Formats: sequence, C-alpha cells, structure tokens
Amino acid sequence: MRFASIIAAVLSTAITSVHGNPQEPQGSGGLPAGYKLADTTWSGNITANGPKLTFTGFSMQDIEYQIRKANPSFPLGGKSALAVRAGPKLDCQPADFWWAQVFRIQEGIDYLHGIEGSFHIGPGPRVCSRVSCSHKSAIYFCNDNPRDIWVDADYVADYAQDIVDACQTFDDSARVRGQQFAADYFDPNNWNVIVALDFDHC
Repeated sequence: MRFASIIAAVLSTAITSVHGNPQEPQGSGGLPAGYKLADTTWSGNITANGPKLTFTGFSMQDIEYQIRKANPSFPLGGKSALAVRAGPKLDCQPADFWWAQVFRIQEGIDYLHGIEGSFHIGPGPRVCSRVSCSHKSAIYFCNDNPRDIWVDADYVADYAQDIVDACQTFDDSARVRGQQFAADYFDPNNWNVIVALDFDHC
C-alpha cells in the first residue's frame, strides 16, 4: 500500500511538471513585449498649506511610504468618482495580459480614489507605470504621447473601474483584465489604463 502511494505521488509530480499547475499561469504576468515599465511619479500636497511636492517610486503604495515618512498624518480617504467620460475605447481581451483578481483590483481602485494629486509619466509610446500594485494585481497608467503628461489619480482610478465593471468574468473565479484608452483628455486615445496580473514584486 505504501509502495502504491509513493508511485502515485511520483506520477502526480511528473504530470504537474509537464502540464503545469492548472491553478497558476505559466509566466510572470505584467506588461507584455513592446511595453516599457517606468517608475511612478506623483505630485501633490502632503500638508494642508504646504507646497506641491513630487515623489517617485515603484507604485503609489511605495510613494505613500515615502510621504508618510515626511508626514505621518498624510490623509487617505475615499472620494467620489469623477463624472462619466465620453466615449473611451475599452478592450476586455487585450493580447498577452494575464487575469487579475477582481477584489484585489477593486482595492487598488478604492486606494487610488483616496489619493489627491496627479501622476506623471514620460514620453511614449507604450511607456507605463504601475500606479497601484499589491497581491499580484496591478493597475498601470500608460502614455502613447511623444511628450510627458500629467493625469489626475481620480481619472486613472475611474478608468480602472470601467474595466472592472465591463470586463470581469462574473463567475466564481472573479477575474478581470482589460485596457481602456482615453477619449477626452489630451490627444484622443494617446493614454490608457491597464488592469492585469503581475508577479514582479507586486
């Protein structure tokens, strides 16, 4: 009996090594080939009457850590979403993006709605920063313009919310991935938001 159990365990290991664990994607997730990941830069006020300051980090969570070292009482609280935008292009099946968990992305969206200020990103195309990244679930802000741009954190959060609302699987797996392009801010379709899985320090 013990010998049979050992044989079964060996066969199971062999099958898994060939086919992979069906519960885990084979790859690192994150941005596919053709995209460049840049640090996130945020600009805003960290005190009530203080000057506008700029911080750079791996994500807004990393930037918040820096801010709280300077101002431990830096406020983070929910804010109402912006008005609905006109006619953005939304893609629920972007090529080579992995599925993330809906509730983790929703946590990231709620977090971004509590952030005052704007995100900066350098010239594109296809230059992205992870503005929120936790539990392997990432929200990216991407620039396709040939120049720097600044976009309010609320706009980025709202676009990510649109992706969750339209692109989640609506089943027991509760997964989501998607990409939404701006249609009413700067040049049409020249910046976008991506929701995807990311295993890279996320």
